[in-house]
Amino acid sequence: IMIDKLPYDIIKKILEYTISINSPLLSYRLKFVNRNFYDIIENYDDKLPQNICDKDIDKYILLKDGNIEIFQWLFYKNYDIVYTDVSTMILCDRLDILNLMINYEKYNSILFNRFYLSDGNISEDFNIFHFGKCNRSYLLLACECDNLNIVKFLLENKVKSNKNVIYFLQINAVVEYCLKNKNLKILEYISNNYKYKIHQKNLEKIKIFKQINII
Repeated sequence: IMIDKLPYDIIKKILEYTISINSPLLSYRLKFVNRNFYDIIENYDDKLPQNICDKDIDKYILLKDGNIEIFQWLFYKNYDIVYTDVSTMILCDRLDILNLMINYEKYNSILFNRFYLSDGNISEDFNIFHFGKCNRSYLLLACECDNLNIVKFLLENKVKSNKNVIYFLQINAVVEYCLKNKNLKILEYISNNYKYKIHQKNLEKIKIFKQINII
């Protein structure tokens, strides 16, 4: 018997069970089978399985190119995001996803986690798609990408308990990186908005830098 010939309630029970035993992205793709599938999956309000992961290639494509509607569905259902996923978002310039994550306490705990600031010089090896070594700190990674918008996102977002202030601890690391690599726009932004956080020796370096470079 064709599944679309079954009563709606039966199809719903089948799909809800299917979601519970499949990877999240596979479940999401099923919504495009037909109108009933679309309606049931779109309105599925339970959590996604936490012990079944998407394949690396699928997750990378999602993080790189997935539209925001997919993430709205996934995040509402407690989709599992780890800190390297956020690094991939930064590398792929997905500020739209980061802005969506701010609305969920679970994801704030990943975005603004002091553990990842244990050493500003720590790099992590990505094991997919030859990203190579990437800075463990999201703020410094944004500087490596010369992405001023994501730097602003991390420093300016006011989240519960002022968790964003953890990145203030790395203001001087940002200054030193930008001076070394001539990230002019980020350096100008930091010196204009966080001067009170910059060590005197770095202020002097910035002064000399400005004499040589126009920022």
